[in-house]
Amino acid sequence: MNDLAFTGTVLTAKGLALQNKVQTGVTLGFTKMKIGDGTLSSGFSLEALTDLISPKMTLSISSVAVVGDGTSRIRSVVTNTGLSAGFFVREIGVFATDPDEGEILYCVANAGNECDYLPTPTSVAVEQTLDVVTAVGNATSVTATINETIVLATIADITDHNNGSDAHGLHRWKAARAYAVGDICFSKLFAVSSYKYFECIVAGTSSTTEPTWPSISSTVTDGSVTWIVRDLRQGASIGNIVQVVDVGGGKAGLPAISGALLMDISGIPIWEKLTAYEVGAVRYTMAAGHEYKRFECVVAGTSGATEPSWTAVGTLVTDNTVTWIVDDVRDGTPVGRVVLEHLGSPRVGYIKSNGTLVSRTEYPRLWVFALASGLIVTEAEWTAGKTGAFSTGDTLTTFRLPDLRGVFERGWDDSRGIDKTAFTGNVTIGSNSITAISVNTAILSVGMPISGTGIPAGATIAAIVSASSIAISTNATVTTTGVTLTVIGRVLGAEQADDNKGHQHIFGGAGYMCAYGSSYEGFNSSYYPPDTRGTTMPSGGPEARPRNIAKLACIKY
Repeated sequence: MNDLAFTGTVLTAKGLALQNKVQTGVTLGFTKMKIGDGTLSSGFSLEALTDLISPKMTLSISSVAVVGDGTSRIRSVVTNTGLSAGFFVREIGVFATDPDEGEILYCVANAGNECDYLPTPTSVAVEQTLDVVTAVGNATSVTATINETIVLATIADITDHNNGSDAHGLHRWKAARAYAVGDICFSKLFAVSSYKYFECIVAGTSSTTEPTWPSISSTVTDGSVTWIVRDLRQGASIGNIVQVVDVGGGKAGLPAISGALLMDISGIPIWEKLTAYEVGAVRYTMAAGHEYKRFECVVAGTSGATEPSWTAVGTLVTDNTVTWIVDDVRDGTPVGRVVLEHLGSPRVGYIKSNGTLVSRTEYPRLWVFALASGLIVTEAEWTAGKTGAFSTGDTLTTFRLPDLRGVFERGWDDSRGIDKTAFTGNVTIGSNSITAISVNTAILSVGMPISGTGIPAGATIAAIVSASSIAISTNATVTTTGVTLTVIGRVLGAEQADDNKGHQHIFGGAGYMCAYGSSYEGFNSSYYPPDTRGTTMPSGGPEARPRNIAKLACIKY
């Protein structure tokens, strides 16, 4: 019986005036109730209301009874019959007749975000008695309370279920509660980012106060429990997003509705109207047909007065000044990850990694990823060979994707010393400049070890001077044109051209070797002394490659 939706009501200014008249003998006549989903703005006074902020349903008074201890009970019945759209029951108001003013809002309560959800009858049928008990002593001490089962007939049983040892895993954090390894909870604090959830990795009992939640992937001690902070945007399973309870069995206190599903939405961040959202905020919807979708804010702003029409996965949705991107909770792939597919076209939420220019506004999360990845270069560098990186595009509105078509991926050498590149260049004695380099220097970087004729041991690249020249850390000891040079390592994202490891063929032994087509096929018809070097005839395909299968390279956006 925890987490009551309403804790009490407040007399409005007109209600207080009527109560003063009641003390002089005027009859207090209640006329109706209303419930709504209005959000109370900061600093706003309930006493000033003359109607609910956002009324959704008017309820008839079914009875008024004198309890006998100076209080009266006003009763109504809530039903969702004919309800076309579910809503959060945040506010309730009781109306009465003032002999001078007519019908007025007598008292009101607002539960804020500690509210219940009234679903449409397609989810579950609701018919529930609603009592408001009002004390009518001195007007300055009039109070009202609302029964904890205010709207949802099953709230008490669902609360018991949530607190039970066999309850499902998705809840707001609770104090002094036993948690098992694998249990998941969400924060009750609105200051905590909505995309965070917390997984128990050491079983125990939580503290009496909610801990301060750290950054993603960090751990926190909570009483004898240890939690790890997870990120919904990186692929919580659907079972950890929306939990359902099958009430078809007719559990005590629950209606026997065959096959019906009753959602427990506690802790799930549902989209709200006229709310400020920051980039990265995650929201869900109760609207039918979008059960597997989540919405991440990619442009900060304030949501509209009505919920937007949510579109397909991978699309952008404009919501007043907010922009959302639609994700599929069943796909936990992080933005920016490359996948190889057995498909001819990308899945929704992915784009071909084919080196094309794309819009920064159409792919906002991928652009943010590119900036944060450290793997972003200028257009000139990309064209020169860093085709496995992103480029800055036109530097204003576009950026370029990595081009992974027709190439093999290789683990970055990262100072191991296996991946080497050979090229030629001109060196001059007494100078640290190497010119006329045969590869574009965009694939080189400062700090790479370099060796070759006239290059002292331990030399490294000190500076990239131009597209065809570099400076090294020491001066050359000879002057040579077209000397073969070797660097160790490769820039992350740089493409390497087709190549074979350098080798030679040695023909040994005495004998005659004849040109192809003669009686002795193989080589020029001359006598070769032992260890004489020669060349074979051309053979093979247009590039060096192992047996392979072509797949489509895509990137998550």
